[in-house]
Formats: sequence, C-alpha cells, structure tokens
Amino acid sequence: MKKPFKIAGICGIIMLVIGLIVGIVSMIISLIPILDNPSLESMDTAEYYDLTFENTKPVYLINAIATFVVLPFLVLFIYGFVVLGKRFKNKLLMTVAWIFIVSFVLASLMTLVSVLTGDIYPDVNALKELATMENYNELNFFSILSESMKLGMKQNPVFAPVFYLIGESDILFWLFLILIIIGTFLLYLLLGIGIIKLKKSQVPLAIPLGIFAILSPFWGLFDLTFRIMAIVMFFKLSKKFETKLKKK
Repeated sequence: MKKPFKIAGICGIIMLVIGLIVGIVSMIISLIPILDNPSLESMDTAEYYDLTFENTKPVYLINAIATFVVLPFLVLFIYGFVVLGKRFKNKLLMTVAWIFIVSFVLASLMTLVSVLTGDIYPDVNALKELATMENYNELNFFSILSESMKLGMKQNPVFAPVFYLIGESDILFWLFLILIIIGTFLLYLLLGIGIIKLKKSQVPLAIPLGIFAILSPFWGLFDLTFRIMAIVMFFKLSKKFETKLKKK
C-alpha cells in the first residue's frame, strides 16, 4: 500500500458519510409511526411497542447491513494507525491498532450470526413485560437493573450471540459486562496514550487527538471529534510523507 495515510483519511470520510446516511434514514423510519399516529400518546404499553416495532423493524436490518459495508473502510482507517506506529517505532500504538482491527472484524462476524439467527430484532414481549408496573412490583431493584441490562445487550447484534453461551446466568452476565466495559476503556486509554506519545515525533494534532481517543467511549460527540481529527491528521501526514515519496 503506497499511500496508507491518504487511504485512511479517505476511508474515514466515507465512514462519516455512510454513518450520516444511515442515521438520517433510521430517524425518518423511526418517525413514521409518530407522524402517522397522532394518538400515539394515548396507547397503552403493549400497543405502543407492537406499533413501533413493526414500523422500525427495517432500521435494525439497515444498521446490520451498514456494519458489513463500513467494515473494510474501518479496517483501512485503523490500519493508518498501524502504519503510523511502524513509521515512528511506537509499538504501543501499533499493537492497540491491530487489536482494534481484530475486535471490529470479530464484532462483524458476531453481527452476521445475529442476522442469520434473527437476533438483530428486539424481543418485543420482553420489552412489554419489563415495562409493566406489575413487573416492577414483583422484582427488586437489582433484578430490574439486571433484566434491563440483559435486554439492552440482547438487542445489540454484536453481543446477542454471547447469550447462547452464558444463558440466563446473572453472574456470567455481569462478569461479561464488566469485562467488556473495562476492556473497552482500557483499549481506548492505551490508544490515546500511544497517540499522545507521537507528539515527540511532531505528529500533527497528536495531543488533542490522543485526549479525544481516551474520551471516545464516554460520549458519541467525543468519538465523532476523534474521527474527524484523525482524518485531518492522516491527510496532513500524507501531504508531508507520501507527496515527497511520489516526487522521488
């Protein structure tokens, strides 16, 4: 690959465009039941979930398909950090970037499993049951929290297949959830540290980019800022190194 930095920057832009399109389409589809049913507020819980699920069902499939479409661009985008680590002998950045690439590929495979098993769609009956007042009266706070968290994880196509392994065990579920949370924060922390270390090599935007990398798991806006800054950095690096390579 002759121009990995330029390719990473272009792939980053393509990901943003795809994300914007998917977001707009998903929002429009989600608004259809509200616009077509002015009496939505007067519906009971069961009717509300039945109506919204039937109308928003395509959203889950669209997001799953988008995951596969984005994957090659995402891999090439992250590979830019691998190349960056190699060029400036930053083993931490290079290692973490490879871990991210493997993780995203595995996540896509898990999503594929969810598509094949139909687990990309939420369990409407479980949602209705959890939303009823009778259910809240029967369960204690920890049970409600546990069931809510489980339901949320099961609705995520990346994690849904895991429940075939851990079953309904609360202990295994919480161990898995803690592992995912700690692992995610640790990876982004190491990625941020690896990027900040590039400041010594005078890599543009190294410090702010590293800070936003660390903050990415906490808020979507931080993650978006990180991606945009990374795109800018890759194009700056391409202009600095790859343009000179072409002239030679």
